[in-house]
Amino acid sequence: MICAYDELYLNSAQRILGDMYDHSVNTLKFDLNEFHKMFIISGISNQVEIGNPAYIAGKNGCEVVREVIHDCTDRLIDTEDIMYLDKSPEYWAGWSLAYYQWTSCLTFREINNHMPIDKICGMYDALHEADISLFVEIMDEQCRNHAEGS
Repeated sequence: MICAYDELYLNSAQRILGDMYDHSVNTLKFDLNEFHKMFIISGISNQVEIGNPAYIAGKNGCEVVREVIHDCTDRLIDTEDIMYLDKSPEYWAGWSLAYYQWTSCLTFREINNHMPIDKICGMYDALHEADISLFVEIMDEQCRNHAEGS
């Protein structure tokens, strides 16, 4: 399998998406599902999927949040970039989702069709201390089961 970008950028992409979801939900008080829909609609998700360096290494998660919101609503968000040391379930969901998208080569839209972001976030308690390979295994199974049930 050929991934869209080199593994050297994966940790950065994971941090950026983790901070993006954490900031949008916990600082700006967006609903996780609504923000995730905006992320997909904005086209920024496509930029992450193809490995655009601006989105996997060149911006922080707060900057990406502002861009997503502006692209979808024309609202300009003027808040301080706040990224917490304590990582929230939303951070973990974004961090894990970035990894799964990279390893599976599925689009964020396809992943969302199989497993909505709130369900991914709901795995936090059970999986946040587990190896990421367990998350990948569960996601692969969920995607297979969903595809077979369609």
